[in-house]
Amino acid sequence: IDSKTLIFSIQMMAIAVIFRFPMSLYEGGLMGLQKQVLTNKIHVFIGTLRGLGAIFVLEFISPTIAMFFIWQAIISLLSSFIFAFALWNNLPDSKRRPKFCKNILVSIWRYAASVSANAILGLLMSQLDKIILSKIEKRLLNLFGNGFFLILLISIISLRIDSHLIPVFNFSVSISSIMSKKSS
Repeated sequence: IDSKTLIFSIQMMAIAVIFRFPMSLYEGGLMGLQKQVLTNKIHVFIGTLRGLGAIFVLEFISPTIAMFFIWQAIISLLSSFIFAFALWNNLPDSKRRPKFCKNILVSIWRYAASVSANAILGLLMSQLDKIILSKIEKRLLNLFGNGFFLILLISIISLRIDSHLIPVFNFSVSISSIMSKKSS
């Protein structure tokens, strides 16, 4: 790979990551609305489109790494739009126009910080298998079929369950917030 292609590919990776950021916010909104089934359907659709589209692009348009990452960036942008559309169509009806409310953010900063810490911990846990495998002797890895079994075992152990628990925690925090306001 020449340096221009490498730089362009890294730029496309960065763009794909940037496009995924708003998607995660919209996805979080759907999860907070208890729309896990819809969220999973969208993920299946996007994942299928991402994979089959990559095969199509590489087979019929251009079999280059740059084209692969261009496709990934396009799908990341599309997935942000799909999640945004799904969230806005599932929000409860309101007479008021939606707006950003800084006071709400200030009142839940501790909770937001704990969710952020959970995300960082989840990221660390998802990378734990690589850290452990880098420290294990090669002869031990051979016992586990060149490390595949060990990687699988560590990955299963370190699976994050926050995608299932966070909506429940959000609901609990909302209920306790409503109850404390009523008792005041």
